[in-house]
Amino acid sequence: MGRFIPNAFNFWVVVYVALGSTACSYGLAIIGSTLGQPSFYKSLGLAVQGEPGYSRTANLISAFNGVSSAGSCLGAIYNSWSADALSRKHTIQIGAIILSIGAALCAGSVNVGMFIFARFFAGVGIGILVTCIPMYQAEVSTPESRGFM
Repeated sequence: MGRFIPNAFNFWVVVYVALGSTACSYGLAIIGSTLGQPSFYKSLGLAVQGEPGYSRTANLISAFNGVSSAGSCLGAIYNSWSADALSRKHTIQIGAIILSIGAALCAGSVNVGMFIFARFFAGVGIGILVTCIPMYQAEVSTPESRGFM
């Protein structure tokens, strides 16, 4: 193991920033179970399956997932500029702030429009983190350990 990790500091930096990728995955996993909760539908005034108006709910569920992906695409595009202009570390910090605000907005959404915006906003943070973290991890790893890290 020592030959794969020549520097403990670099190893812990790589592990720590990997939590950003985990945060993105966690948010995407949670939305799947949230979209199946009757209380979620009730809080946003949506019809549950079997009720009149469920076709609108089904379309909105698609939108909830789609806008997150669109935001991720925009975040990845932003990252192509900011990673060089602002540094990888600052770009990761910006992505984490955006994702945190987006998650808070999702949790506090009081209507469908607010939830769609929050999902898009959180998606931007996801796109930034998922594209910038691997770059940063490769750059802080020593050449000998880059593949392992």
